[in-house]
Amino acid sequence: MLRKTTGAVMVVGGGISGMQSALDLANSGFKVYLVESSPAIGGKMAQLDKTFPTNDCSMCIVSPKLVELGRHRNIELLTHSEVVGVDGEAGNFKARIIQHARYVDIDKCTGCGLCELVCPVTHLSWFPEQPGPGEKKKKLKAKDKVLIKGTGSPEPSSLAPWTFSVNEDACAKCGVCHRACLHDAVSWQKKNLHISIRTSVPAAVPALLPARKNFLQLP
Repeated sequence: MLRKTTGAVMVVGGGISGMQSALDLANSGFKVYLVESSPAIGGKMAQLDKTFPTNDCSMCIVSPKLVELGRHRNIELLTHSEVVGVDGEAGNFKARIIQHARYVDIDKCTGCGLCELVCPVTHLSWFPEQPGPGEKKKKLKAKDKVLIKGTGSPEPSSLAPWTFSVNEDACAKCGVCHRACLHDAVSWQKKNLHISIRTSVPAAVPALLPARKNFLQLP
């Protein structure tokens, strides 16, 4: 007896490897679910200036893929999402995904930055100042750390550019950003979504395996 199979593929990881895998599968006729834990796809590649060994501009490589991903009818993007479980057998898996709330409506947000301007919370910069040529790398002290205000600058690689998201763990929930927003885009009423999808092959494509200690072990 033939087993029922599903003609869809789930790709976990929205870096350059996951993006290219999703495009190749989608162009082959498969329905692709691209799951990324951060608010925007692009991964480490979108944070680089040049690539080795050709010294090409990284965004010149990534940008066309971002546009193609956003327009491809066979690709469904699930950003700010995590896979919490996979059940089933080869050719017919059921994946359980939780999509974390951004607390900002990307259809209303214009990226004006008022929420970031009035936010009293500060965060450590993701990119601390690096030593110059000939200087030794020193340990950062509290006074040397670069601080940025608010929810953080928008991801340049986002398919919905210049939109913000609220860091739930760091947010003081004072409501200042909600009152400052001119377009009523900030809302704490939004909740995490629990999604179930059917897929024939779940594929994990993390860019840096050693850096991800808890990535999903699939059968």
